[in-house]
Amino acid sequence: MELAEEGGFSAVRLRDVAARADVALGTLYARFQGKEEILLAGLEQATEAFETMLNQERVDGVDPQERLGVFFGIASQALFSRPHFAQAVVRATAAGEVGVASRIISYQERMSRMIVSAMQGCSPSEVEVGSNAGAFAVAAMLQSLWFGALVGWVSGALTEEQVLLQMRQAIRVVWAGRQSAEPA
Repeated sequence: MELAEEGGFSAVRLRDVAARADVALGTLYARFQGKEEILLAGLEQATEAFETMLNQERVDGVDPQERLGVFFGIASQALFSRPHFAQAVVRATAAGEVGVASRIISYQERMSRMIVSAMQGCSPSEVEVGSNAGAFAVAAMLQSLWFGALVGWVSGALTEEQVLLQMRQAIRVVWAGRQSAEPA
């Protein structure tokens, strides 16, 4: 992760990772198929730390939309504060490497649970997976929109402020659509 923070995706070379970790290159290959998998393992660690924080402190806000805005603001700022790392993990996630699909699915499930917890005003540990299909559908949509905005940010097409603005707009639109789709 230090290499990613220093120089982004291209700075994470397996030879350098092995040297920095003081392990043999073969040992590294025994555990990881490539740099995408290593970067996603780093993203898992960062996400776990974020989830731990959310289990200790709930997201503030008077209603689900406000809490979602706060949630995506905190999550985005965590990436904005580590731009090279963010660029590396976004690129690794979007690379389409078959071997990392299970890590991406695990990450998305964890993020969905955290997003639902923000909607519900509870901690992620209190969210039952599969308990509210509508809330998880909203979480999946917002997560996809956030990823798209982050791709725009790491490529230089969007500023940090534009990412946050897009997420606030996405939350309003998705939330309004959710409410209109609920039975009367």
